[in-house]
Amino acid sequence: MIIILSEVQLGNSLKPIKVIHFIGMINFSLISIRQFTDPVKSFTQVVFRPWIILYADGCIYERVFDNKGKLLFELHNDLNPALFLFLPGMKLEFSYSAKRNNWAIILSDLQLRYSGQPDMFEIYDGQFWIPIPRMVPLSNEMLNYWELEFSRIKDVHQSSLPADQFYCKLAVCDIIKYIISRRDDLSSSLSPAEKLKKLLDADSKFEKSIEQLCKECSYSSDYLRELFKKQYGLAPQNYRFQKRMHEAMRLITDSSLLVKEISDILGFDYNSHFTKVFRKEYNISPRDAIRKFRNV
Repeated sequence: MIIILSEVQLGNSLKPIKVIHFIGMINFSLISIRQFTDPVKSFTQVVFRPWIILYADGCIYERVFDNKGKLLFELHNDLNPALFLFLPGMKLEFSYSAKRNNWAIILSDLQLRYSGQPDMFEIYDGQFWIPIPRMVPLSNEMLNYWELEFSRIKDVHQSSLPADQFYCKLAVCDIIKYIISRRDDLSSSLSPAEKLKKLLDADSKFEKSIEQLCKECSYSSDYLRELFKKQYGLAPQNYRFQKRMHEAMRLITDSSLLVKEISDILGFDYNSHFTKVFRKEYNISPRDAIRKFRNV
């Protein structure tokens, strides 16, 4: 096994990030790398070799099926930039707009397989099968970094010199390493619906829309609403509403806050709107609820 330590600097960061390059643990060959920018109205494609996809923009929709025809996930135009892994046998149905910008690295001999964990595959390192996320969302900063790196790999891959081919293999190892390194950050043991619920619970001030939270999960809002309702028995907006009302009653009974302060904490733009919603839910106004239930 060869280990190489290098440093990369992202954006305006003053401190470079140390990157460890591994080679020799996994066996693969880089077949091709290509950038796609042409719009596609409707297309179906079967994956024959392992792919690494860098998605930047332009998705209208994309449906991804496993090798048995089961729908794994569905993406729409609210998709964030991300890195994806695709396995041989998967089928893709997609449409891309004129904004299309994504890269594909096609490999051979890389051993990948499906995992029992949601949103995970497994990669073979020569001794063990290691869990690896099938998708990793990217910040704009990381998107810029990986776009430059994919472009550099494409340029260098055109050379047949051994040193250049060695560089390309190191660069692909970097991508794989980065995807694996994000495994814990993604809470990969959670289902898509559980991820959305976790984000809903964390949004204590109810500041983000359901669409924004679905986008953070890298799923379309329609698709994730369907998964959420199937798993929890109610739509995410209904779950959020119930959570909001329970919190309102808790603050009314257990705090010394005024109605306007409670309304602000719960993210209502107008106190009158909060009063109307609260009365409809509990058949009592917030002020009357304070007099009736607080300090009882």
